[in-house]
Amino acid sequence: TYDEELTSENIFSIQTDLAQSIARALETTLSPEEVGQLAQRTPVSMEAYDLYTRAMFVFRSSNFGGASREAAEIMGQALEVEPEYARAHAGRAVILVRGVAQAVWTPEEVLEEARAHIDKALELDPMMGTAYAAMGSLGEIEQDYEAAEDAYLKAISVTPGNSLAQRRYAGLLYRTGRPAEALNYARSAVETDPLSIESRATLADILFFTENYEESVAESLKILEMEPDNSYVHYNLGYCYAMLDRLDEAIAEFEEAWRLDGGDPYNAMGLAWAHAKAGNESDALSIMSDVEENAAVLKEKAIIFGILGDLDMAFSYLDRAYDE
Repeated sequence: TYDEELTSENIFSIQTDLAQSIARALETTLSPEEVGQLAQRTPVSMEAYDLYTRAMFVFRSSNFGGASREAAEIMGQALEVEPEYARAHAGRAVILVRGVAQAVWTPEEVLEEARAHIDKALELDPMMGTAYAAMGSLGEIEQDYEAAEDAYLKAISVTPGNSLAQRRYAGLLYRTGRPAEALNYARSAVETDPLSIESRATLADILFFTENYEESVAESLKILEMEPDNSYVHYNLGYCYAMLDRLDEAIAEFEEAWRLDGGDPYNAMGLAWAHAKAGNESDALSIMSDVEENAAVLKEKAIIFGILGDLDMAFSYLDRAYDE
């Protein structure tokens, strides 16, 4: 039980006191370094802190591009208020790099800015695990996988409770052909932060891509218990059900994802993919025709034309996606 009046003046000290109280209750001995990590190193204004937390909430609310664009804008406002705010620099870098993977921005548009934010965050706080996690994601975008792995492991070593670094490293391990290790780190991220929607979604993703479809469904359903209107989880379920040949349920899940977030092209493309897999060619083509194209969407269209048996169109779209 912790009894203290919360004010804008003492919010950071309460966070530190509460963490230390929990450590004492668990009879845990903290090293001097860990005690230092519990403290807010650089005081920031409540306005900047509020903008930072809002940006991260938006960023974590969806795995689709629109959330990254909105989160980047809010994080930029936080940095306008507090230019020396290390966490905000690291946060903006994380957001920009994910946006490149989502085709929100091209590498040429934002990667140099992301690198500058990483450097600034580490200049202000050399123990900023989120900055190292962003560095790892940057390495992946640039296909320097050895540097990416080093950065993720550094993030995990300086902040062992950083579930962001663990789940990003899990993704790298899967993509570089180490699925067993990937699953271990994805499960570790969930154990570190059981209420993290993003960590459970990452575990569900990796279970899906390692063909553990039933387990992926189970993880997705756990997320929906916490957040029933999470469109990305319905999107994930759509793919799982389709691979389990439960195509009616798959289409229903993609339709629910589209209903919850109709502005995101991935939801529409998932629905088109399910219709293609079910043999509903006219439905698949109709849905695709209404989706605004970017590199990621072009790639999805290529997959769907492949399922429909039109390999010339599939390769045409792959070529366009690669060029863009």
